[in-house]
Amino acid sequence: MQDIIGQELEVGDPVAFIVPNYRQLTVGRIVKFTEQQIQVGFTVTGGWKPGKRLLRQRSDQIVKISGPDALVYLLKTE
Repeated sequence: MQDIIGQELEVGDPVAFIVPNYRQLTVGRIVKFTEQQIQVGFTVTGGWKPGKRLLRQRSDQIVKISGPDALVYLLKTE
């Protein structure tokens, strides 16, 4: 499966996406693939109900990110 810009996706890849009903970007990791969607795990750090979450997204709703900044962000929030 590919993200919105055509990058191949694998389980464990860090991705950026927007949580439904919110306006900010969120960073998470791919947990698994279904036939039509991707399950992404992420951590909510603020707000009224912080904690770990799972969300299903279509491949055109996420973009794979890479580099040391993405890794540092994920290590801080996981």
